[in-house]
Amino acid sequence: MAPTGPTADVVCVGAQQEPVAERLAAELDQYSIETVSSVAAVADRPVGSIACVVAVVEAGALSVDAVERVAARDVPVVAFVDPTASADAALTAGATDVVTAAGSDRYAVLAHRIETTLRGSEPPQSQQAIPAQFAALTNNDSFAVMTIDDRSRIQFASPATEDIFGYPPAELEGQSLTTIMPERFHDAHHEGVATYLASGERSLDWSWIELPGRHRDGTEIPLGISFGETVTDDGRLFSAIIRDMRDQQAREAQLDRLATAVEASMDGIALLDADGRYEYVNAAHAAIYGYDDPAALEAEHWRTLYEDAEVARLEADVLPTVADEGQWRGELTGRRADGSTFPQDISLTQLDDGGLVCVVRDISDQVRRRDELQSERRFVESIIDALPDAFYVLGDDGTFKRWNDELNAVTGYSDAELDGMDALAVIPETDHDRVGAAIAAVLHDHEPVTIESALLTKQGEAIPHEFSGSPLRDADGTVTGLVGIGRDISSKRLREQRLSVLSRVLRHNVRNRTTVIRGRAEQVADHVTDPELSAALDTVDRAAAALESTSEHARLAERLLRDRDTERQPIDLCRVVEAALETAETAGIDLSVDLPDTAVVTATGHVQHAVTELVDNARSHIEDPTIRVAVTRGDDHVRIRVADDGPGIPGHEREAVQSDAETPLAHGTGIGLWLVAWITSSAGGTLTFEESSLGGTAVVLSFPAA
Repeated sequence: MAPTGPTADVVCVGAQQEPVAERLAAELDQYSIETVSSVAAVADRPVGSIACVVAVVEAGALSVDAVERVAARDVPVVAFVDPTASADAALTAGATDVVTAAGSDRYAVLAHRIETTLRGSEPPQSQQAIPAQFAALTNNDSFAVMTIDDRSRIQFASPATEDIFGYPPAELEGQSLTTIMPERFHDAHHEGVATYLASGERSLDWSWIELPGRHRDGTEIPLGISFGETVTDDGRLFSAIIRDMRDQQAREAQLDRLATAVEASMDGIALLDADGRYEYVNAAHAAIYGYDDPAALEAEHWRTLYEDAEVARLEADVLPTVADEGQWRGELTGRRADGSTFPQDISLTQLDDGGLVCVVRDISDQVRRRDELQSERRFVESIIDALPDAFYVLGDDGTFKRWNDELNAVTGYSDAELDGMDALAVIPETDHDRVGAAIAAVLHDHEPVTIESALLTKQGEAIPHEFSGSPLRDADGTVTGLVGIGRDISSKRLREQRLSVLSRVLRHNVRNRTTVIRGRAEQVADHVTDPELSAALDTVDRAAAALESTSEHARLAERLLRDRDTERQPIDLCRVVEAALETAETAGIDLSVDLPDTAVVTATGHVQHAVTELVDNARSHIEDPTIRVAVTRGDDHVRIRVADDGPGIPGHEREAVQSDAETPLAHGTGIGLWLVAWITSSAGGTLTFEESSLGGTAVVLSFPAA
């Protein structure tokens, strides 16, 4: 005898029915919940013994066809559909309602739908629910609904049809279904319908099939279609739920491109499940760990790729950070298939299901370069600290950023005291403006500067120093600070002072003594009639005059060489030569000059004294001399050539001047040639000797063209 009422309010069937039933029992405590293992178990239950069936539909598990078999028992069916399965197909198969198994509130939604179904199972409410459900279905704008008769004439089209095909529903109703099909499918469609009507054999999968449709403008549209069938008094009606697949195909294409990019990536990319086992590994990831085939790592645990110490670090520090913060990035040491290890940069990101995305890169080359740079840095720092001079780096604000041990030793300040100290704090206040301007010239004008001042110690002692600073640039060439050297010149200053005193005393005594000698010689000469004695007195006078001239040359040399304010700059050698010849004594000289319009070089104005000295030297040692002065321009240098017809400069003197070695000076040249050499060198030029076509020596001064 059939039961008079249901023995179970809700029966769950399909994959994962047990956890679903447990959650429903908590949500629907006023209803009885049971589970069955199969659709057949539902079919074995007496008619009327079940009030509602929950069909748990998952890809590869309970199929949509099973929903159709359950619905055939005239029992309400709520399909709980996995996002990868087709909700449309479940509706077409006869499900009363469909709930997508996604979102944190999915069980609450399912419970609400079941409760609504159970309360609406009474006959009057059921009659009212059918039109409402149909209206809800056909008014859905995410898919179109059509009904077609057995002659392939469209009987009904929902509003979403226009969005997909471009036809208003009323315009399609009464038209052949082929109106929205590409022409190449027309014959196959008619043959398939005829075959089904004659034999009941389906040529297509009615639960889901992807086919192209035809838009009103003639373009083709990718579609996903689910079919159903109803038999009425007027004949057969076929229903179709149609989805526009353009967006989905675009997403799939994007995913395909992403998958291709992942496979082609030089970085290792892997997916791990919640247990830490590899579900996916790209080729680069496998290769980084020394595996030829990515499949060799699938289902393996990540621990197989690390030594015990790294496993302990990962489990103690890294994975807890990932769990708390959702991600972690850092350096680890991986282990290859052959047992060798390598440094790696690794990024871990947690997924919603507890799994991980792992991106790894072999950084062996970077670590090797980093170690080399660190070794080189230590080497450079050891050299800097070993310098006998104070080394320092100033920031763009003029404060100390880096220094060597010598600066600590000289100033008496500790590292903590020097860090961030203004550089002018170790300079006497009287020199602040001058040294501050020099620092600004380096930082803002980007020019190297050398300046002398004192270095103040912590105890207040002022130690004479020469400071040289140059711009410090970053990799882009931007000036970020100043790098400098401070050299103790206390002994140099003392030597200069001593030499200056000796020079002044010597010049004073020489000048006084030569004045006395020449005066006494002249006085004696006035009373001597002996020719031999007169000649001897003339020799004494000339020697005294030469000695006096040497003293004056020494004074000029000291003044020029001590002139620290003269810097190399662009000058016109033609104007320099003209000025030199105006100051030189040229009376009695056969002088010719060959100058271009202009010849600009980088030198100092002291070159004028060198040219004057060469002309005066020739005049004082050659009777009625012939002198040729010429300026010639080359590709990158400009030459001043002074040639005479004298006896020439001896080879040993040329060698001494060019090698800067001390040697006796001959034929009365005295200090003059040395003065020319010193001026030329300090001006950035070179001095050479050539044979003169006049018979004497040609002295050539060469300077870089500006």
